[in-house]
Amino acid sequence: AASDVYKRQNEVLEKSVEKVNGLAVTDNIRICLSQSEDCRILMDRDKLVQALINILGNCIRYARSEITVASIHKGQFVEIRINDDGEGFAKEDMENIFKRFYKGKKGSTGLGLAITKAIIEKHRGTISASNGSNGGAEFKILLPK
Repeated sequence: AASDVYKRQNEVLEKSVEKVNGLAVTDNIRICLSQSEDCRILMDRDKLVQALINILGNCIRYARSEITVASIHKGQFVEIRINDDGEGFAKEDMENIFKRFYKGKKGSTGLGLAITKAIIEKHRGTISASNGSNGGAEFKILLPK
């Protein structure tokens, strides 16, 4: 897209966390950001920040006390992993989570993750959701460098 420019991946993660941090603090939830070596990704920064805010907003609703955000380099991709320490996904949620208007227990409009998926795919990336090793929700985003 015309608005795509090369931006630092860490800048996008920092901006996203900064935007939801007030909400997290209000709910006594700590967001831990661990970043790998920075690299530039071709992106529409505002849209990608919006996508990450949607995921973080979801995690804040379900987390008990902590959300971790990590970026890892994997070959030609940057992987962004977002985990919360909530109860994780019910099976039916996992199958429908990226569908428009699908709402989990504490969902609002059912649009956030559908929009997020569309944004990630426009960036030639992929997103998946599962239950992490700690039992909470885990989102994995792969973006090409």
